[in-house]
Amino acid sequence: MKYSASIQYTPDNIRLLSTAVNNTFRYKLKLLYVFCCAALMFTGVILGIDSTAGIACVAIGCFFIPSMNTLEKNQANRLVRQLKGKVIRVTYQFLEDSFTCFDSKEQQNIQYDSIIRILNAKNHLYLFPNTNQAFMIEKSSINPHDEKNFERFLSQKIGLEWTTPISVWTLNVKNIKFIRRNTKRR
Repeated sequence: MKYSASIQYTPDNIRLLSTAVNNTFRYKLKLLYVFCCAALMFTGVILGIDSTAGIACVAIGCFFIPSMNTLEKNQANRLVRQLKGKVIRVTYQFLEDSFTCFDSKEQQNIQYDSIIRILNAKNHLYLFPNTNQAFMIEKSSINPHDEKNFERFLSQKIGLEWTTPISVWTLNVKNIKFIRRNTKRR
């Protein structure tokens, strides 16, 4: 065994995972959502704030901006309710050609070349086998505790560079090109 790590899927970590998956692969949808809200507000200003239609457009645009993340929050909350207070602990063992993740019920072996993107966030690392799920690793659990070498090891084995979290507000052409270069197409 080269490295090991783990994660406890608490309600907070489940929410973080849901946010990571949605922000990583659904940013185009979120960008469209923000654009539509901004277009509604702009239309309202053009129609005039003193008109009913103008006020309605601005109000609707403003009302929907905060609900941009509702889908991911609902998904995470549904999973938290299904777990009924149980915390799932997953342990990972990273070998030369694959890694194994296991909890109290099952064990799964994953080839490094099946990972399509890797994300380095504040306290966690995410390995995405597809656009709907990720393996979440708590950085403080990496053993031996050598985070930089572990990240380099995974990057080399998977064949991708680490991406960082993006948001609709910080998205730019340079980030999009980097992300495309570091996402495997299936």
